[in-house]
Amino acid sequence: MERDGFAVIENFLSPAEVEELRKAGDELADTAPEREHRTVFSTTQQCKDRYFIESADRISYFYEKDALAEDGSLLVEPRVALNKVGHALHELHPLFKRITLSDRVREVCWQMKMKRPVVAQSMYIYKNPGLGSIGEYLLTRLKNAAESVKRL
Repeated sequence: MERDGFAVIENFLSPAEVEELRKAGDELADTAPEREHRTVFSTTQQCKDRYFIESADRISYFYEKDALAEDGSLLVEPRVALNKVGHALHELHPLFKRITLSDRVREVCWQMKMKRPVVAQSMYIYKNPGLGSIGEYLLTRLKNAAESVKRL
């Protein structure tokens, strides 16, 4: 932690908790707001987007750039269309709040000698071989196929 700025804690969540969080992520996608609230996530444009700037105290939805038609309708399934949901899950979603504020998290903070830890934001990031990652996914598959052919 002191050297690299992060720590890896293996098996911090049980498989049941991981599954519960995955289901919560699916539910968030399935109940996402209608068209007028659909915003594309962009690492370069977010500072200009009012919806993003004002998302700290609510649960907000951010989509992949190729997931929305010009009228805001979805071009793909919601679970593939979403980039992330954030930023106040730890305050407003019961499951995320329960885990974020659990005694296990408090113990880790204490063990790391944190004086006054604060959760600034929380998010559920959708990592799937969908719009945002399909090129990388296909390239990886092609590379793996090429290496398999070389071995034959």
